[in-house]
Amino acid sequence: MRLLRLEDDGEYSLIEFVGHNIPRYAILSHTWGADDEELTFKDLVGGTGKNKAGYRKIRFCGKQAAHDGLQFFWVDTCCIDKSSSAELSEAINSMFRWYHNAAKCYVYLSDVSVGGSVESDPSSQRTWKPDFQRSRWFTRGWTLQELLAPISVEFFSVEGERLGDRISLLQEIHDTTGISIQALQGCSLSQFSVEERMSWAERRKTKREEDATYSLLGIFDVHMPLIYGEGPKKAFVRLQKEIEIVKLTKGAEYDLPTVASALYNSVDDQHVPLCAQGTRISILSQITAWVNDVDGETIFWVYGPAGIGKSTISRTLAHSLANTGQLGASYFFKRGEEGRNGTARFFPTIASQLITTIPTFKNFLRKSLEKLGNAKVEEKALGEQFKILFLAPLSEMVPETSGILTRVIVIDALDECEHSGDIPLICSLLSQLQELITVHLRVFLTSRSAHPVVGAFEDLKNNDTTYRGLALHEEFYADTKADICTFLQARFASIKVKQKITKDPWPDPKDFDRLLTLATNPSPLFIYAATLCRFVYDETGRKNPTHQLKLWLKDCDSNAPQLDQIYMPILNQVLFGSYEEGKSVDPLSNEDQSQVLQILGAIVLLATPLPAQSLAFLLDMNESDVNHWLRNFHAVLNVPSDHKTPVEVLHKSFSDFLLGREGTGTDNVRVSAAETHAMLVSKCIQRMKSRNGLRKDVCNLQEPGKSRDEIDKAIVAGHIPPDLEYACLYWVYHLQHSGRRITDGDEICDFLNAHFLHWVESLSLLRRLSDGILSIRELLKTVQTLEGHGGSVNSIAFSSDGKMLASVSYDETVRLWDAATGAHKQTLEGHRGCVNSVAFSPDAFSPNGKIIGSASDDRTVRLWDATTGAHTRTLDGHSNYISAVTFSPDGKLLATVSGDKTIRLWDAGIGTHIRTLDGHRGYIRAVAFSPDGKIFASASGDKTVRLWDASIGTHKQTLDSHGDKTVWVQNVGIGTYKETFDIHSCWVRAVAFSPDGKVLASASGDRTIRLWDATTGAHKRTLDGHSDWVISVAFSPDGKMLTSASSDGTVRLWDATTGAYKQTLNGHRGWVNSVVFSPDNKMLTSASGDKTVRLWDASTGAHIQTLDGHSDWVNSVAFSPNGKMLASASDDKTVRLWDTSTGAHIQTLDGHGGRARAVAFSPDGKMLASASGDKTVRLWDAGTGAHIQTMVGHRGYVRGVAFSPDGNILASVSGDGTVRLWDAATGAHIQILDGHGDWVNSVAFSPDGRILASASDDRTNRIILTGWQNARVNIGR
Repeated sequence: MRLLRLEDDGEYSLIEFVGHNIPRYAILSHTWGADDEELTFKDLVGGTGKNKAGYRKIRFCGKQAAHDGLQFFWVDTCCIDKSSSAELSEAINSMFRWYHNAAKCYVYLSDVSVGGSVESDPSSQRTWKPDFQRSRWFTRGWTLQELLAPISVEFFSVEGERLGDRISLLQEIHDTTGISIQALQGCSLSQFSVEERMSWAERRKTKREEDATYSLLGIFDVHMPLIYGEGPKKAFVRLQKEIEIVKLTKGAEYDLPTVASALYNSVDDQHVPLCAQGTRISILSQITAWVNDVDGETIFWVYGPAGIGKSTISRTLAHSLANTGQLGASYFFKRGEEGRNGTARFFPTIASQLITTIPTFKNFLRKSLEKLGNAKVEEKALGEQFKILFLAPLSEMVPETSGILTRVIVIDALDECEHSGDIPLICSLLSQLQELITVHLRVFLTSRSAHPVVGAFEDLKNNDTTYRGLALHEEFYADTKADICTFLQARFASIKVKQKITKDPWPDPKDFDRLLTLATNPSPLFIYAATLCRFVYDETGRKNPTHQLKLWLKDCDSNAPQLDQIYMPILNQVLFGSYEEGKSVDPLSNEDQSQVLQILGAIVLLATPLPAQSLAFLLDMNESDVNHWLRNFHAVLNVPSDHKTPVEVLHKSFSDFLLGREGTGTDNVRVSAAETHAMLVSKCIQRMKSRNGLRKDVCNLQEPGKSRDEIDKAIVAGHIPPDLEYACLYWVYHLQHSGRRITDGDEICDFLNAHFLHWVESLSLLRRLSDGILSIRELLKTVQTLEGHGGSVNSIAFSSDGKMLASVSYDETVRLWDAATGAHKQTLEGHRGCVNSVAFSPDAFSPNGKIIGSASDDRTVRLWDATTGAHTRTLDGHSNYISAVTFSPDGKLLATVSGDKTIRLWDAGIGTHIRTLDGHRGYIRAVAFSPDGKIFASASGDKTVRLWDASIGTHKQTLDSHGDKTVWVQNVGIGTYKETFDIHSCWVRAVAFSPDGKVLASASGDRTIRLWDATTGAHKRTLDGHSDWVISVAFSPDGKMLTSASSDGTVRLWDATTGAYKQTLNGHRGWVNSVVFSPDNKMLTSASGDKTVRLWDASTGAHIQTLDGHSDWVNSVAFSPNGKMLASASDDKTVRLWDTSTGAHIQTLDGHGGRARAVAFSPDGKMLASASGDKTVRLWDAGTGAHIQTMVGHRGYVRGVAFSPDGNILASVSGDGTVRLWDAATGAHIQILDGHGDWVNSVAFSPDGRILASASDDRTNRIILTGWQNARVNIGR
């Protein structure tokens, strides 16, 4: 790399550096003029070109670099010898890295002109900002990486005047370019999708066509040779291939969940000031010395009371370290702001920054994350997160050849972490960084002297862990007091000039001394001085500074807590009237006071700040009222003049004051946090339910299948404004903090009933669906917890009318609860052992009214009056513990099962013993009656289920998981082979009928889907598009769409009528083995070799959720008929059941001895069939997960299974080349249908049940005619 240096004689020299020993340098970004106007490498070497227009830019860059203490700088026009194609190629492939490593990047805007001072003159900004946003620089291809790669980007006018930097001009740059705020703030580009990064370059131009592609190499972290003349299309195709190679070789992109607002340079805090000039010199010098001390402690903890200036020091330090290239990462906690108030994304946010600040870190982090498989790092415990994201990758790094790297992590306001229990753990984990020998990773940390933090550092001390602690209010008391004095003198002098105050001196020395005393006793608080100055000087000029100062001094109570001294004068002035001499007190009405406190309460408790206009809309207040009140609080709030920028609290201590924390504030100005959160819940719900709130197709797209990525963000923003977006994202957050519960019929319940899917749709459009899933999980936590038992709860049961809940426990009691309110009604005592089971009698049939039966380890069953709780009788007879108790559907019989291996039947009315049933060879765990009460089943530790005749007690059948012990009941049936469809050029893996039964779809290894006339067998059309085998195919319930799954890792959607391709769903990282629509047509689910099941929005194709849990390939997936449950079958030999609304795992069905290959629900949803590599089909109770029976007969892997539409017949297909039919009720084998010459992979019934289709590796589909009469299969050839 060649760098320029300004020599003593005023000339520029080029110095070449090789390897890592490159000094700190500045870099220039600009737009090129005509080629003959720019200074070239040849010009510089030959000492010519000083008369060229481009020479002015060289001089500017050199001068600015020297001003910033940088000896070297780089300019693309003259530091690259473009006559060498090899050097040019190397430079272009290295460009992103060169810009990233630069200490400063100067953007020279030749088309933006200003006069005089810029940053400090608002009127001047109004002149140049439109030109800034129209600058040609934002339209050029190469400047994209020059904007995003550097750590520090500063913008200059043609006169060389500084306009601002990437952070201070963040909103303008975002509005101009459309680039994500997070990307502009420095988040790793790997966190953004390929599509989004491509969109940033869409409207940019380059002089040479191929450069439109070459300028993106760094954006995608790829390298490739330059071939000028190949044309833009070929260049872009090569780039796409390189991106795919990177994905394959490096694994999936980092998907770390981060909190962008927690960074030191976030847009949310862009107006927060740094340390005033001439202040905090001593403390910052001490911290800088610690940073540069190779033997310094790993942790530097600065603590002190609120308002002393800790956060300002942290932010100033972070900016300083970023400028010197020593900043590793930053995290600024903030109580009350979702994300910043907790630890869920703390370590991922820091790790994502280290990817950028420690160049070699990302490769080792990737390796560490790959070991997680499909697990998500944020779902791991904090200790595991730290190990995965820090210890493991950092330990494997190789030290830099130039020496061990030092980077500093700045953590501010740790005490504002609301998960106080995590604070000691965080401190303990961070202290482990001292063990690293590959990099010096230091932690600068600030907090108040809060007990959790103090206790955490005491623990470190007790464990002989060294750290540096500094009490800012004690060790730097004199310096801080002097700094506050300097600050006040400077501010008052400025106010005096701006407001043309003629009194001299002003303030009066006695008044100034009193103000200084108040600001520094008992602790020197910078927030006191800053708030005082904002109160005195109203930038709008509406208030007289001299009068404001008198009000402050008059209203200050030196005996009150310092926070009260700071904020009470402000509240008194607004709420309770003027205290100016000569004016009467004019307090606000109670209604106005309430409105003001409601606005302030909302501002301090919002999960994320809102602009004034959006706040007014959310609170359903007049916008002019909100603006009027906010203008009165300029001393404590940042109230921007534009309607896009959020209103923010200037210091957290104002929130503490309003909320009455630490004994501050008074009752008449105090805000209740719980009541305010509850108010915000209601306002959010009302906003979402309003006329212009949530509804189906809220953005009026009228294109149900349109991909979210194809939707213009401006359209979404136009239909979901900030206040509605806030309501969608954060109503659950406020519900959590309000302590409120959801109850039947309340506004939340009504909202969810009417708008749940509209809410989910909006979250998807906002690209925040993952947040919605987390919100749903939090919603479930608001469901009531019933507490009271003194031991584990073993069983629960609802009364038949649903009004009462009974629970039994190891504590030997039965408890009754009100099912609607969760209120405890009574405790039933009497058992002398653990109570294992409980059951209610059916109300309509119980001869003695509502009865409760409970079974216990004390070998008895007790009957209780469910209304009064009175004990009515005890049933004795079992010789061991009783496992379960249940009533027959008519309430006349009671069945109990026991560890004594027997079942006992009792008269439920009078309690007499009817009979004892023997046969099981192990303890009996469960018992259940059939719905008609004629049969009951018992489950035992002997690995069998037995069926019994309930009326006479005889044994009917044993269902055994071992084939040689299965009872077979066989019906007679015959089958006719109708037709073979033989056009696919490879095996046929799947078949599916359209809902009307007229069309059959087949999926094949020849990468196609073929559609056939199911009646005639005629080929209708072929659907091409997949790049590998097509494994699964399914029609939507309305018959309009067809979906296919392939080993190319994608799911495709097609128009079932025309065969037109509609959309590709990407996301799986392995073969997609199965795909199916939900019964209501709204969802699509897919199962993959990447061990996951994914849920998709069937209309938009948006990814809803990923279901993790299987430990091997997932082969098949099926929805229950009501769409509420999902079943998946896996190579891990299990079937898993999932709740489709929440994605929660319900239960795992174990039993197969081989891979579970297919799964299907019966049409009534009561049964589930699974097919396995163990050559069996198993039937399960879909409600309980209980194994019903095993069907044995196939001589090869069972690969597919399907129920007939009436649920009477079950068909299975196998690697033995056969289709077998079974009686679904009894499990009896009915018939073998053979004819295929190879494995049979899939089977499907037509909707009317008359036709059965099978698909085989012999490349054919076979159609079998069937007819059902009197439960027989009557088929004629």
